[in-house]
Amino acid sequence: MIRSLVTLILIVATVEATGKNITFTNCVDTGKINWVTVDPCESEPCTFQPAMDVTVQGELVSVSTSTAPKLEVQVNVLGFWTTYPDLDSDGCKYLTCPLTAEKATAFKIVLTTLDWLPPMKTQIRFILYDNDGVTELNCAQADIKIA
Repeated sequence: MIRSLVTLILIVATVEATGKNITFTNCVDTGKINWVTVDPCESEPCTFQPAMDVTVQGELVSVSTSTAPKLEVQVNVLGFWTTYPDLDSDGCKYLTCPLTAEKATAFKIVLTTLDWLPPMKTQIRFILYDNDGVTELNCAQADIKIA
């Protein structure tokens, strides 16, 4: 009985630690993002406080092999997509390189929410580019709320 209870507690703790699976859009025809979790996120759209640490994890499949993929995170501010500042564009810091074509690859991005955005509902997107920094390999876009 106690063993079962401990096992249940560990399972619940593991689920809580992995974040919430969120609804998102694959925003390019090439490649595919299979799933994304965000932590912390209680309900959708995920609501973030300014200057809050957020972990985004998931799995993607690229149509191309890339030895040095580039990451760009953008947030929609009043209808304009703005590059997220102070986030390293070296994709290899967030996933295992080289990125292999047609192979499921895990990724993990930890960022601090911007402290200058006003409270609003908006969108965020994560774009992975090939070595050239132009060819889009993968893209995921999701609705968020800034409190």
